Amino acid sequence: MRKILLSVAAVSMLMMACSKDDKNDNGGGNGNGNGNGDGTTNGATTAGSSYVLGILEPANYNQYISKIIGQDNDTTWISYDANNRVSLVHEKYTKGQVTISLMTPTYTDGKLVSHAQTYNNEPKQLDRGYTYDAKGKVQKILYYEDGAWVYAYDSIAYNAAGKIEASYYYIKQSKTDPFYQAGKDVATYDAKGNITKIEEYWRTSATAPQNKISTNNLEYDEKPNAFLPILLHYDSFDLSRLSLHNVTKQTILDEKGAVSDLITFAYEYDAAGFPIKMTVNELDKNTQATTYTSVYTLSYNKK
Repeated sequence: MRKILLSVAAVSMLMMACSKDDKNDNGGGNGNGNGNGDGTTNGATTAGSSYVLGILEPANYNQYISKIIGQDNDTTWISYDANNRVSLVHEKYTKGQVTISLMTPTYTDGKLVSHAQTYNNEPKQLDRGYTYDAKGKVQKILYYEDGAWVYAYDSIAYNAAGKIEASYYYIKQSKTDPFYQAGKDVATYDAKGNITKIEEYWRTSATAPQNKISTNNLEYDEKPNAFLPILLHYDSFDLSRLSLHNVTKQTILDEKGAVSDLITFAYEYDAAGFPIKMTVNELDKNTQATTYTSVYTLSYNKK
């Protein structure tokens, strides 16, 4: 089951994917090379994915995450090409069977089209693919099994203002089975462009009813979201990351409306207002006492 949970897994290790191809790239204003089609751009020139998800980065957005150190000194390094696009994510883990993960993207005609990854220096495999609508926004994110066949995909719907209003998760059990819509996430925005509520629906099989299983309520600071340039370079697509500012509190309600999880996010910022340290506290839903704390430090390249 997919469940929105923005805490540790959502911010520590990023996961992306395939061999790089910069041919026919115009390098336009958003890190995927996608401007307005006329050499101009509405947002800053950045390294990532926000523009093709309907999110314009603020003007003067010129810092890109280069390093994240998390629990147990697990470390992520992020490299960028001359067009400020992510070119490589290198992850190193101190525990578990996987100690090294390398993920590289492929860009074609100014668009991010696929990701490949390798673990422990094994051969690379196709991990994800991307398709776009007529306006140049991401329409589908395809997830590959063993680099060979698509076992699931996210289908993204936009509102009249060009913002994501919902994502639909389709899955199949085997190569020969048809896809069915297993999940649906529906977003509500505030006037500042932040997603303040996400309602999640799920069904357990193609014939089962689809029911609401959780509601995420999100609160924010007023500082720039440092993860905007790398939104498509995570291991999964999650609406809870798609806001202009940084989440400070996440309250998750279960299907009956009762609180099931409480998470707070505290930040230290640099002079430009970007987070350089993030402390994530998971709280007891009854007493609100801290039950688990994880700390991340972030470093940046300035363009």
